[in-house]
Order: sequence, then C-alpha cells, then structure tokens
Amino acid sequence: MLPELIRHIGSVHPNLKCLRISLPSIYEGGVHREYDDSWEDMKNEEAFAIAESLHELRFLQMAGRCMSNEGVYAIIKGCPHLECLDITKCCDVDVDDKLRSHCAKIKCVLLPKPMGWSSLPGFACQIEDKAKTMISP
Repeated sequence: MLPELIRHIGSVHPNLKCLRISLPSIYEGGVHREYDDSWEDMKNEEAFAIAESLHELRFLQMAGRCMSNEGVYAIIKGCPHLECLDITKCCDVDVDDKLRSHCAKIKCVLLPKPMGWSSLPGFACQIEDKAKTMISP
C-alpha cells in the first residue's frame, strides 16, 4: 500500500523536495514477517516507487525501513538531486565500498550500523570532505 501512496504523491507533487517515512518497520513492535521469496521481491517496493516518481527530492529519510542495496541504488539513480539520505536502521542494507561509492555525490548520508557491532553512546565516526558529510559507525 505504501508504494502506491508514494507513486500517488509523486503524481500530485512531482516537485516534492523532502520526504520522511516514519512508519514502523516490520521489525518494530514485535511484528515479524517470515523471510521467503515474496519478501525478497517486496522489500524494495518503497525504494523503487520513490525512484520512479520523486525525481526532485533533496532530502529523504527512510530510517528503519526494509530495503536492500538495490533499493538504495535505485533511489540514488532516480533522485539525482538528492542532498541528504538517511537510511539508518534499514534492514538488509550492506554498507560496503560499492554502496559508499554510489553515495559519494550526496552531501550528507546516514548509513546503517553493521550488524553485530556494539556502539558507544554518543560515538560516531564522521568523515568530511569539504561540503560532504558521511556518517557511519
């Protein structure tokens, strides 16, 4: 249902600059979904809908949503003006060199923490390159 809503928003507001999706993901509130082939197909639907219909986005916050790297790549390709991308706590996003290179042109990127790492409260590594900020654990 959310992908259809995103496409509708894109048709009504094609010049939308900011989108925050703050609905709970399937892993919050004790709600779990079985992992199967249909889930593989469905997890990037929101990302693909954004890439297809919201080309003028500058700010996108999808923290906690489920998508894979393919969904992130689609967003980056479909939203060429993106300046800030928040995909913290996104399940199935693998932070690797390929993902970082795709995110290189975006001024501010908030990436998910790798699974299995423990974090210290208030600690983050900030990598700055002039007007660019990429934050990762």
